[in-house]
Parts: sequence; structure tokens; C-alpha cells
Amino acid sequence: MLLFNTLDWIQTLIQVLLYFVTAQTVVSLMFSTTERHSG
Repeated sequence: MLLFNTLDWIQTLIQVLLYFVTAQTVVSLMFSTTERHSG
């Protein structure tokens, strides 16, 4: 039971990490595109 809960928690943590990585990538792409257009 404890192992199952731990695996479920790890899966949730991975989803959160993936969300932050995706958001960071999108923001980086937006900033680089803005710099290209303004520069």
C-alpha cells in the first residue's frame, strides 16, 4: 500500500516537473521570438 502511494506521488511529481519544463520552454521560445522581431 505504501509503495503504491509512493509510486502515485512520484507520478504526480513527474507530471508537475514536465509542466514546469514545458512552460519554461514556451516562455523561452516566446522571448527569443520577441527579441528577433524587436531586434
